[in-house]
Amino acid sequence: MDQNFTKELIQKENTLVKEKLQIKNTILDRINALAKASSSFIDKPITISNKTGQSRIDFDNSIKYDFDMSFLTENILVIGQCWNNVTEKMSGRNNHKDIKAFLDKKYKSFYTVWRLNTTKDDIFRNCQYFELTDYNLSTIVRICKSIKGYLSFDPKNVVVLEHKGTKNVFALLVSCILRYCKIVSNTNEALNLYLQTTNQQFISNTLNRYVQYFDNFYKRRENYFKKQLHQIIITTLPKIDNARIDNPMIVIYQNGEFLKTFTKNDIVIDQFYIILTVEAFFVCGDLKIALFQSDKGKTIQIFELYLNTYDYGHGLYRFLLDDLDFNTNKCLPRKKFEDDFSIDVVFFEDETKISFIYNLEDNFINNLNILNEHFGRNIDVEVLKKLNDDGYDRVLSKTCLYLGFGIEETKKIIDHFYNKGAIKSLDMKKEEIEIFVDRKIKEEDTHQKNTLNFYIQNSGLENLSNYTYLETIPDKIEFTNEFLQSKKTKSLPPKAKKKPLENFTVKKPFHWVTIPKSPNSIFNELENISINIDYTKFEEWFCEPANTEIFVKELEKDVSVLKDTRRIFLVSLSIKSLEKRKIDIYNLSNVIYKNSNQLEYEDLLNIKTILPTEKEKNIMSSYKGSFNDINEVEKIMFKIDDIDLKSVIDILIFERKFYEDNKIVENILLDTKIVYEKILNSNNLRIILKAVLELGNTANYKYYNRKKAFGFKITSLYILQIFKGKKSNQTLFSFLVNSLIKQKPEIFQITKELSLIHKIKNEDIFTTKDRINAFINDYNNCIRIFKCINVDEKDLLIHINQFLSYSYTFLKDITVKYKEIYVYSSIIKRKFGENEKESITDILNVLSSFLLKLEDEYLSFRIIEQQTIYISQKNHPFFSLYTLKNVMLFSKETLKAFAQSKGITNVDDDALRILAQDLEYRIKEVCQEAGKFMLCSRRTKLSIDDVNYALQSRNVEPLYGYDPQDSLVFKNIPSNIYYVPDEELDLEEFLNRPLPKIPLPTSLHSHWLAIEGVQPQIPQNPLPLEKPIIKKDLLMSYQEEAELKSQNKHVLSKELQLYFDKIVLFMQGSDNEREIALECMEKESGIQQLIPYFIQNFSEFIIKNIFNSKNLTTIIKMYESLLKNQFIFIDPYLHQILPAILTCVIGKSIENDTIRISASNVVKYVYNRFSSSYNTLAPRVLNTLTRTWLDKSKNENSQYGALYCLSILSDNILETVILKNSEKYKNEINNRKVTDFLNELVEKYKGNNL
Repeated sequence: MDQNFTKELIQKENTLVKEKLQIKNTILDRINALAKASSSFIDKPITISNKTGQSRIDFDNSIKYDFDMSFLTENILVIGQCWNNVTEKMSGRNNHKDIKAFLDKKYKSFYTVWRLNTTKDDIFRNCQYFELTDYNLSTIVRICKSIKGYLSFDPKNVVVLEHKGTKNVFALLVSCILRYCKIVSNTNEALNLYLQTTNQQFISNTLNRYVQYFDNFYKRRENYFKKQLHQIIITTLPKIDNARIDNPMIVIYQNGEFLKTFTKNDIVIDQFYIILTVEAFFVCGDLKIALFQSDKGKTIQIFELYLNTYDYGHGLYRFLLDDLDFNTNKCLPRKKFEDDFSIDVVFFEDETKISFIYNLEDNFINNLNILNEHFGRNIDVEVLKKLNDDGYDRVLSKTCLYLGFGIEETKKIIDHFYNKGAIKSLDMKKEEIEIFVDRKIKEEDTHQKNTLNFYIQNSGLENLSNYTYLETIPDKIEFTNEFLQSKKTKSLPPKAKKKPLENFTVKKPFHWVTIPKSPNSIFNELENISINIDYTKFEEWFCEPANTEIFVKELEKDVSVLKDTRRIFLVSLSIKSLEKRKIDIYNLSNVIYKNSNQLEYEDLLNIKTILPTEKEKNIMSSYKGSFNDINEVEKIMFKIDDIDLKSVIDILIFERKFYEDNKIVENILLDTKIVYEKILNSNNLRIILKAVLELGNTANYKYYNRKKAFGFKITSLYILQIFKGKKSNQTLFSFLVNSLIKQKPEIFQITKELSLIHKIKNEDIFTTKDRINAFINDYNNCIRIFKCINVDEKDLLIHINQFLSYSYTFLKDITVKYKEIYVYSSIIKRKFGENEKESITDILNVLSSFLLKLEDEYLSFRIIEQQTIYISQKNHPFFSLYTLKNVMLFSKETLKAFAQSKGITNVDDDALRILAQDLEYRIKEVCQEAGKFMLCSRRTKLSIDDVNYALQSRNVEPLYGYDPQDSLVFKNIPSNIYYVPDEELDLEEFLNRPLPKIPLPTSLHSHWLAIEGVQPQIPQNPLPLEKPIIKKDLLMSYQEEAELKSQNKHVLSKELQLYFDKIVLFMQGSDNEREIALECMEKESGIQQLIPYFIQNFSEFIIKNIFNSKNLTTIIKMYESLLKNQFIFIDPYLHQILPAILTCVIGKSIENDTIRISASNVVKYVYNRFSSSYNTLAPRVLNTLTRTWLDKSKNENSQYGALYCLSILSDNILETVILKNSEKYKNEINNRKVTDFLNELVEKYKGNNL
């Protein structure tokens, strides 16, 4: 029948070609015209009703089940994998007969099962089959569309997702479905919903990355460009059976399909790197990069990396070890890789634009079309052809037939869709409509063309406004007319007549919120209720005599011509601002033309706001009413109708703005030019770069088998600091500094030579260019305006002329300077091998960071060098000054020179010797005290603050004028006297700086200290102190004396207090705020003082939220972040942390096993990290957990938590504790949940031994 039908279409095609274009254009014109006239179509699912008007089916929600099943929403549920054996919830598998019986009983025929990676079978009546083995967003989008189409077809339909395949891929699929169906606002929220519903916690970086990809698709860029994979660099290769990878093979897949294999001949490999470089290898969409090792005919997969090319542009992107997916058994385990493993992927882009392959548009017909393609059974082609011949849509017809509807019911359903407007033909693009028309012309003969016109007329296109669309329940529910009529509401009251004004008026109006008149309002039901108001008393309380004439006059004036309330409001604000400045708004011409110098920038902007626009002038000129009737604001705008005034204001605004910003731009260009010139001409910089080049070639060429490099990218200076030797303090950067100090110590003047680079490192010259261009455009506009001004004010014209002349000269000079700087920047980028399209700020930032580090390293080296002249280094954390025996720190000549500087000439040598010894003793004493402060701060470097604290402890005034952040450099003169050199200033640079702001004038204020012996309580006086209460009790006096003992109180600074409050606040905030708090707890280095406060707060938080799973999860993560912080000393607080964490493991009130598992992981971290340092920690933890597990009085959940925590601590505990006591537990206690888990552990142990 299909072949005959095709031949018939081919025969009729020639006769219909001439009429095709005419029909197509007619339909397009009608649809486009009606689309503009129509307001909108519904985008909600439609309920199909039967003859009785009721829903087709009522689901039985009382049916109980015992399967691996999770309900994400009322219409979407997830089931475990279906198989022939009995249901096993632990392994996530359901018996297919049991699950089918449950679904049939609960949902009857109104459900469809989406089965992944499964061959077609007849288990379920309605099935969708998709292949999804890896991260493939193309397939995921098609699944989302098919599900959205199925749910939109009928809101009673239920989607059943069979969980089969990789857990992370399935989690991504469910998250994308929830996001595409608009159940949640973003994909990350959808993922959290799925994990929370299914009680799962597996999250990999790949899953998080793809979740972000899908969210980014909704914010996709305007243009995507053709992309090619240029290079893959794999660093720090793992070893296989203690042998390195010597025969690699890289396989690349695109969008789930094999793309290309690269063998050893295409790859460059050494001991640490694998480098693949390809040319013109274009990629698009999902990529899977897999590395294999071929050894003796056996292929071993090392790793696989997933990414989506649409989220990356031109450049290099680094993926670390955490970015790989280790949830499959195909690759090497994570422990085989080093921590510094990385994969660098380089993409090149050209200027060829490409289309976006993921079509996320929600089109009902397209979604149903995808749904039809993936059903697992066939339909009757004869019935489908008959429906098409009758003019019914082919896609809708196929969907109805696939879902099991008969031909008559299918017709009713499709008619129902047409009548309700569910088929959004007006939303179809022009290309879709043309394809639709083409298909219709090819399928139908001349008689069927009339059927096509009949279809258009009956699909709601000609009278769209007559139809009402059924929507899902909104947040705000409106009652139907039938419901309102049952309340017997009365009609709207007649419109009230205007009432004459009373003799009294309220002092101010009652500002309430009114509602419009409505027949459904409750206020229509109040007519029979009478309330008597005492108007006399009301007037006495709230009213005052009314000025009737003024009030009526004000009411009559309340007439608006412009009808733009926002515009009138802004003008009124400007008028009030000018009135506060005492500017005559009724005579603005005189103010502008004669006193413009007195106007500030804000005044000119306010005046410009008042001036009417051309549109407003036309509206005002067409007003035919009385001028006295309009409001005061528009009166002022009526009076100001001077074109020249607006032109002058524009010029004056540009003048104020120009004088405010021109010096800033000029100084930026001046500083930038100085830095660029010094970079190009600095010999010291060249020496440093040469030294770095020699060090790099020494490491790679002389001591390793690599080619000798000609040069290097400036970003390679970062690598100097992380290239470490055998010890942690031995870096290539330190070696560079030591070498330069010994050979060319004068080279470190470069830090002062290029000091301005820190100031302008973030100044992009292209941004400066935009500012200059803005000036030039404003200047050109002012010139054009100035030529058209017709003003007789000679002084104003001279002033404007002088300003424009000056601005012309300035802009011309500044343009020349910018061009010169641009040339310098191009030369610098070429010299450093950078792309000229890139910003020079990258080079400046690298040099700035390098110079700061260089200066710090040099100063540290010089301080240590000077200390070693006098100090011998001991095992003590700081250098002990008191170990010096026979060395005099201060000579008699030094003290004699100091005495002469004070005017003392005749001093005995013995006195100088005694004075030197005493001075030496005092300095040693201060240094020892300063060392104690340094140790208490857990530092190994003495600071100026330590010395000041030591002086204060000795009741000596601290030293002022020294910045703790700066390190002092002492220089020597021939007479062995050291001094701190002053900073050298470039006089020319200093004179070219902008002048500072004029300081405020000094002023004196007087206030009363006391009046007749009484101090007034004003802000200038200190607060009076409370007198202590005299205690007569002898015992109380003893206690008071005991309290007077000196105590070293723990005082927090205001900054730390604020930090603590913010962390506690963020703990209970949004998800984003909690992530910030967790990151701060893990990476912040200055919270040592806050540790006891945090632990106390966390413990109280656990007690208060013992039944709140979400808050408990947060506090466990806070504990974990605090324990993982490498910058704090947490050991003294372990005895406080462990009880709180163990409470979350074995507490009887903990209802969620996820909490126990999370807390157990924290206990495991503490056990592994600290048990080797503290001998009593491991036994205490084991005794607590074992005692709880074997205690009959504990509930089942507490025993489960204790057993789970024991099982993850170590394999030795599994053998010596759990297996040893397993039979005892089964015989004496034998709780089902714990026993099942115990049996699972025993089987796992036996399997591992086998």
